[in-house]
Amino acid sequence: MDYYDRDDRAEPSYGAIKEVVEFLKSNVISGSVDVKKQSEYPSIQYQTDAGEFQLHQVSSMVSEIAPMILYLKYLVKPGHLLIFEEPESHLHPANQSYVARAIAMLVNAGVRVLVTTHSDIFLNQINNLVQIYSLGTKRPELHYTANERLNPNDVAAYLFQPSDCGTQVARLPSDADYGIRLNHSTRCTELSMTRPSRWSTAGNAGVRTASGASLHP
Repeated sequence: MDYYDRDDRAEPSYGAIKEVVEFLKSNVISGSVDVKKQSEYPSIQYQTDAGEFQLHQVSSMVSEIAPMILYLKYLVKPGHLLIFEEPESHLHPANQSYVARAIAMLVNAGVRVLVTTHSDIFLNQINNLVQIYSLGTKRPELHYTANERLNPNDVAAYLFQPSDCGTQVARLPSDADYGIRLNHSTRCTELSMTRPSRWSTAGNAGVRTASGASLHP
């Protein structure tokens, strides 16, 4: 990482983007990350109450999110374009939702965000944030802050699908009441839930799938 030696290295972020950094540190990695120069080469350090660790010593979840946190902390400013490939990688489903909320906060801070994803959990959380936009402050029990609500006009989704003529790109329909229409993604989820597994137990009233869901006739 040659960032440590750059003359134009930014000061730590403030304002709305700093809030995103703190949100990810608190809710996803339960610690902090920073760049430190040890001997000749800089090193990314993960710090928690239990101690300080180098990135190769921590979980893949932390090592996946650490670069994003550092970019937000030192490089990203309003008006920049942040490209994030598969933010769901190595993340628990709950953390996928937190990352989706963090991305919504970035959009509302003026950062343009381009995401590729295969996760319907991530997309469903984006839809939640679109749907609560129209509620304003009417539902405080949902525990979303104003900077997490997504204006439906700020969201667009495209499906890349292989075909005999090459990859076809189609914009998915969306609206303020629902968000992104996830017909393709939902069909994939339903298929995995309704396909009986080899662990099914004969004689039970229902069938238990590999995902652990109980299906009843």
